Amino acid sequence: MKNTKINARHLIIDLFLSSAYPQLTIKQILIAAKLFNMSDNGIRVATTRLLNEGMIESVERGIYQLSPSTKVWAKVILNRKNGIKQTKQWQQQYLAVFTGTLGRIDRTALKKREHALHQFGFRELETGIYIRPDNLAYSFEKTCEELVLAGLENEAKISIIQKFDSKTVSLIPSLWDTKQLEENYEIYSQDIQE
Repeated sequence: MKNTKINARHLIIDLFLSSAYPQLTIKQILIAAKLFNMSDNGIRVATTRLLNEGMIESVERGIYQLSPSTKVWAKVILNRKNGIKQTKQWQQQYLAVFTGTLGRIDRTALKKREHALHQFGFRELETGIYIRPDNLAYSFEKTCEELVLAGLENEAKISIIQKFDSKTVSLIPSLWDTKQLEENYEIYSQDIQE
């Protein structure tokens, strides 16, 4: 099995999202990181970067919490994670987001847009067209609302696609590396159990 490394930044944010307490000490973060064989130095560097980017803030020396702006973002992510737990039977339909008219010059907006789409499992079918299977229990309206909260511009066009031509259908499976996702899941599950 391929050994996949967990990103230190993601681990730290996930710890805050999953913790029953709003504040974590650097010691608690380092202990959790040891489960995934992450170096203390790498975690300290990632913590400093998150602090400098305003994702987390220092309550006092060695104690951190999510920043107010990140708490809003965290609410979106937690709601999304709850929504992902509830799936519906897939009817061979796809959610599609059309971004071609939004432009690519504003790098900050582009980064936020791509991050929001990625977080919700969308993949770029071709330039300016992102899709994902419509298999979450979220309603169409709720999905649109959550995408905008996560950083997608209001001007994006969102729709449901019922059918693709056979040429496009053959391209779609390559958008998601399901084998790698399953391997990562097994690796992380084993690490946690150990």
